Amino acid sequence: MACGELKFESIRGIDALLNPVLIVEVLSPSSEERDREDKFIAYQALPTFREYLLVAQDKPQVTHYTRQPNGDWTREDVTDVGASLTLSSIGCTLSLNEIYEGVKFKAA
Repeated sequence: MACGELKFESIRGIDALLNPVLIVEVLSPSSEERDREDKFIAYQALPTFREYLLVAQDKPQVTHYTRQPNGDWTREDVTDVGASLTLSSIGCTLSLNEIYEGVKFKAA
């Protein structure tokens, strides 16, 4: 989701959106640390960026970051599949059941 007209820049041959309001990352063991740290720090430099969802693929767990009016970020971790997240940047409420629809997790 973008703020206003879509603005892209080619970075190493890949078109990158310059004005997102929401970014969603599906975590993998090889990318999780980079997604939670380096990429998040880089995304914060985008003035339109307001929400970040990190979705685990091996268990029902979503981390939701929201930029506050003062520029600080709040973090909410949701693990209850019956719970919902409000994505205020796009005016949407999304349940973990919807996020993980059709996903089968390995037994612990």
